[in-house]
Amino acid sequence: MAIVDGIRSNAFGSTSRICVALSLFCVLAGCGGGGSGGGETTTNANALANGLWSGTFSETGGIASDASAFLYNGQIIAFVFPDLILDGTYDVINGNDFSSRVSVYRIYSAPWTFADISGTVTEQGSISASFNVLSTSGTISLLYDLLYNRTSSLSLVEGSWNYTNGAYSITITVDSAGAFVARDSEGCVVPGNISLLDTAHNIYDMKTSTSNCGRWDGYYTGFSALMDDVTTNDTLQVMVTNREFIRSQPVIYFSNHPAITYRFTRL
Repeated sequence: MAIVDGIRSNAFGSTSRICVALSLFCVLAGCGGGGSGGGETTTNANALANGLWSGTFSETGGIASDASAFLYNGQIIAFVFPDLILDGTYDVINGNDFSSRVSVYRIYSAPWTFADISGTVTEQGSISASFNVLSTSGTISLLYDLLYNRTSSLSLVEGSWNYTNGAYSITITVDSAGAFVARDSEGCVVPGNISLLDTAHNIYDMKTSTSNCGRWDGYYTGFSALMDDVTTNDTLQVMVTNREFIRSQPVIYFSNHPAITYRFTRL
């Protein structure tokens, strides 16, 4: 049974537009929970895998699909194009042995199964792993994105960001303390906060609640990072979940337990 259809561009990287097509709720994400403020340092083994990662998700006997992921201190959110979100936890043991248990979400559906992932990780290098999902197995191959090695600060994300697709538009404004409010063309209001996890790296913790959005109302947490499209740090990449539903806008809608990925352009 195939669980992924198609292959598309990598979600991390200046040539990708995968994440541009995602939900407004991704606006400000802090997937790892618990924003810690700036300059956090970690000594836990799971920090070996911290980073932005991209590569392929390949089913045995099937096609390879592009994948991207945020990993931070034991928390993982990954997007497998065109229609999968993986959300869960991971552990690094015995130096570089990697294992993960994630919920698997699909377009137009609730989370429908779990995936077990195991392999090896090289710090700031690569992740090579195998996975099992129901009767399907395959491999995951990810490379570390050097954009993660950039520093982070609230001054870098302060300002206004926008995503527009046809008649739909959303704009978010982040103040100097990391508080933000987003409003979209359909009347949704998205207040929240973005905070620093580790000022030595390009990753942010974000929390947001949505209102006036009907079934999409809820509390979201996730990760975000600054990317380059045309100029340095001109794009805000976000992946978030609220564990009630998943939605990737405008082309992907998930009911129950959300995970969202999105690219905003600086105004």
